[in-house]
Amino acid sequence: MSLGIYVHMPFCRSRCGYCSFYSAFLASSDDVGRYKGALLQQLRLVDFPAATTIYFGGGTPSLFPPDFFATVVTEVMRRAGAAPLEVTVECNPDISEEYIVKLQRAGVTRLSVGVQSADPATLKWLKRDHGVSLNKLVCRLRRAQQVGLQVSVDFIAGIPGTTVGQVSHEMVPFTFVDHISLYTLDLPPSHPQARLLNGDFQYDSFMAAQEYLGGCGFVWYEISNFCRPGKASRHNSLYWRGQPYLALGSGAAGFSGKVRYRVPADSQAYMAAQGCVALAIDEFIDEREALREQILLGLRTSQGIEARLLPPEQLEMALNQGLLEALPAGRVGIPQHLWLNYNEVVGRLGF
Repeated sequence: MSLGIYVHMPFCRSRCGYCSFYSAFLASSDDVGRYKGALLQQLRLVDFPAATTIYFGGGTPSLFPPDFFATVVTEVMRRAGAAPLEVTVECNPDISEEYIVKLQRAGVTRLSVGVQSADPATLKWLKRDHGVSLNKLVCRLRRAQQVGLQVSVDFIAGIPGTTVGQVSHEMVPFTFVDHISLYTLDLPPSHPQARLLNGDFQYDSFMAAQEYLGGCGFVWYEISNFCRPGKASRHNSLYWRGQPYLALGSGAAGFSGKVRYRVPADSQAYMAAQGCVALAIDEFIDEREALREQILLGLRTSQGIEARLLPPEQLEMALNQGLLEALPAGRVGIPQHLWLNYNEVVGRLGF
């Protein structure tokens, strides 16, 4: 069984207007050293087999120096006896070429860069600042590939004030990358801009981008993810296969295979306790719930699920109504034209 390690790096210079993840302001450079010490202490306290992947998410992990990631990767290798197959660091677009080269030398294999939009007015609406020109960003990401890193970029479709084809147009300079994650903007009802969201517009914008990416040779392998053949995210694929992942860092969530848990979202308390904080248990997963999650997660992907996981009468109904389609090797999945209606489809399937 594969194991992933998720490391949450909660610190940011500022908070983007759409972000719902736990984050905190980096009060001083001392916090980098304190957080590193707490994280390594937590890592040393847990037992785990060889890790297939490490994912540094945030927050803004690229606020930390490359030697931070080298230290964590080295400790995982020392404990597990082997190097992970994939080490991803989420980055802001303002990373330098020098920083990129040092990340590669630190054992990082993949960058995930939060572009979201290439339009200055849209970025302003999102309260997000790239801090770098589009041309410089493209050059730096090409440099990342030249030194052997895989590159993934994130975009958001259907942002209020944009056009249906805008996100497709903004992706044009980035079609050399290995992987693109595409999301629609999701805001809580209490958000002052939530009333501006239009589901039909978001759908049309997303599908226009999906068609464009398909024409560029990208494989649509999960509802929000596209890749060059063979370049799917190994770490995120663990989630969709229901595999366990270890949670490190303040605000991180983990899954043991039986229990969903999280590290409390309080970076100051985490550092003060040197990573020795009590974990919060969110959910115990019994066999029935494990099967349900296996079905729901698998149906998000192009690989679908084994047909035998569904009762025969439910499977027949779903196939007859076009909610599912037959795939090779005795598998079934949601037809891709219904992927953005995923919640409605699984609801009609009784989940």
